[in-house]
Amino acid sequence: MSKKQELVGYITAITKAPEVVVLSFQEKGQTSALALTIDAHRYYDVFPAGDPELNVEVVAVIDHQEDEIIVTNIYNPDGDFIAADGLPELEAWTADDMSAEDNDVYERLKREREHFLVSVSLSDEELAELAGEHEVERRKQPTQVDYGNPVTGEGGSDE
Repeated sequence: MSKKQELVGYITAITKAPEVVVLSFQEKGQTSALALTIDAHRYYDVFPAGDPELNVEVVAVIDHQEDEIIVTNIYNPDGDFIAADGLPELEAWTADDMSAEDNDVYERLKREREHFLVSVSLSDEELAELAGEHEVERRKQPTQVDYGNPVTGEGGSDE
C-alpha cells in the first residue's frame, strides 16, 4: 500500500555521490534533520532545473511504499509555476507525434538564440566604439601582479 506525505521545511545541504544524492532536510518546527535520499539517475527528474536553493522553504512529497520511502517531488510553493496548458508546445503532446529533436527544449532555445544573434546588427561606428572601450578596459588591468614574498609578506606591488 502506498501513502503520500508532504513535509514542509528547508534543504540545508546537498551531498552528491555516484549512486545517490542526499538532501539534508530540516522540517519546519522540528529540531532534528532528515536525510532524504534520491537515486542519482532520478535526481534530475525531481529537480529538472538543477540544484534547488538552500534554506528556502520547500514542500517535499514522499511516498511510503511497503519497506521504502521514495522522494517523488520537491517544490517551492512560493516559486514560479508554469501550467502545462500555458505552454503551446506541450498542448496535446504525445510521444508518437514528435521526434526526439522536436521535443528537445534546449535545442529549440539554442535555435532561438542563434536567430536572435543573427538579427543583431551594429554599424561600423558602434563596433569601433565598443572596440575602443574594450581596449581602455584592457589597459587598466595589470598584466602581471607582484604579490611579493608569500612567507614574509614583504615586497609586492602595493609597497
